[in-house]
Amino acid sequence: ERLARATLPATPGQLVVRRDGSYVVTGALGGVGMSVVTWLVENGAGRLVLNGRRGPSDEVQAALDELSQRAEIAVVTGDIADAGVAERLVAAAEQTGKPLRGVIHSAAVLEDEIFVGLTRESLDTIWAPKATGALRLHEATLGKDLDWWVGFSSIVSLLGSPGQAAYAAANAWLDGLVAARQAAGLPAIAINWGQWADVGLASTLRFSVLDPISPTEGVDALGGVLAAGLSRVGIARLRLDRAAAAFPEIHQIGFFTDLVGELQTDDIDEDWGGADALKTMDAAEVNRVVVARLRRRISAIMGYSDDSAVDVAQPLTELGLDSLMAVRMRNTIRGDFGVEPPVALLLQGATLTDLAVDLIRQLGLEEQEDAERPNALRERAQQRAAARQRAASRRKVGPRS
Repeated sequence: ERLARATLPATPGQLVVRRDGSYVVTGALGGVGMSVVTWLVENGAGRLVLNGRRGPSDEVQAALDELSQRAEIAVVTGDIADAGVAERLVAAAEQTGKPLRGVIHSAAVLEDEIFVGLTRESLDTIWAPKATGALRLHEATLGKDLDWWVGFSSIVSLLGSPGQAAYAAANAWLDGLVAARQAAGLPAIAINWGQWADVGLASTLRFSVLDPISPTEGVDALGGVLAAGLSRVGIARLRLDRAAAAFPEIHQIGFFTDLVGELQTDDIDEDWGGADALKTMDAAEVNRVVVARLRRRISAIMGYSDDSAVDVAQPLTELGLDSLMAVRMRNTIRGDFGVEPPVALLLQGATLTDLAVDLIRQLGLEEQEDAERPNALRERAQQRAAARQRAASRRKVGPRS
């Protein structure tokens, strides 16, 4: 199986949203959910049953009051993973005589946690709304004459994402449920969404290989997928140039072959001939090439669109480096240079310049007078980290009264 660019038919089929039908939307009261709800109303849905764990905020309620002038709207609160909630949604959908015609499952919880830090409780928190909730909806809608059943999955189950092992697993399970429904002859679509701008769980996050899509682009894409009858599709603005820079190993992974083939020469770093080529350069050239290569990798991993945004003299932690990025950076640098910086050094306030000096030393290419620099680098990084910790402690304690 390979990841390939999807295309929609030039003349898509008729969009199936019925005035005489009802629709269930889970996760409906958040940003993405409300974008979908508005789109359904604007496209003629007769009745909507909206689900969230809690009731709508004042702002959302005001929007629902306006939308209710054009469609029947009911809100049913409850955890979709709990027994009986999905059945309540189906009953509410058909309460006024309009048959249930469509389901959109967009409920989700997103929490960063590296794999070794996962617990049963943290996994359940993420798994329940996405996977268990989907199963509840599947079982509650069996026997219903649906036009479509849509699972809002995530791009992380296609591409992966540091710190999102549990979320990737839950979404992959949803993808599998959709495939099982399709095999059983039931309507089902999985949409692996990327980052939405301004709304949704991931709107405040920075994905190094994705640019966000607007809510308008999102609902337009949803309409195109429904009209085209696609079974599984990822919708995201993927920056292949950043992906290849931040994750060079994708060139060797068959799943990405079709996509990385599109890069052609766009991803070529003309100055980079590999670590062995550094041995033929003088010290100044080695430093220039190493700094440029590191800058390219760091900007890609940290999500900067321009390499020049990475100040070579500013601690990487002040630029936004976190522990997950540091691990990614260590692995990427190891692939380029055959040696790796200690993650602790990255997180203790090292600058890009410090990092370049450390790598050049490990490669045995430093000038003789720089041989004593490693300890100085670590001491300086540790001093910066200690100073920040003291400053944080002072802010926490605050002034005495």
